[in-house]
Amino acid sequence: MHPLILLLSELFVGALVALTASLSLFAPMREVITDLCGTPTRGRFWTNYAVAMIFLTALLAVMLFSRGDAVADLAFYKRAFTAALVGVFVALAFVGQRILRFIPDARQAEHAMPNFEKP
Repeated sequence: MHPLILLLSELFVGALVALTASLSLFAPMREVITDLCGTPTRGRFWTNYAVAMIFLTALLAVMLFSRGDAVADLAFYKRAFTAALVGVFVALAFVGQRILRFIPDARQAEHAMPNFEKP
């Protein structure tokens, strides 16, 4: 098979994995990010940025682990799928770590909440 077709098929697998992850996480991620950012405009920007990073990291991982001399067999697609999953995992781990920095833990949230109980 032609090396360009092999590369495009690897990139297609990576884009499909990234699309699946992005679509399943888009709505909840948008809500959390918008809540943390304070305005819908900033929330949209950072959500779109996170989705772009998920796609780019998945495609970059596929490109890094690509083998141009391979044959399009099951092992070829398995390697492309694995690389894309690793890329999505790395991107989501990074985004998750960044979001967690802005979410107070339970002890901080407990102290920040007003006490409405009657004495």
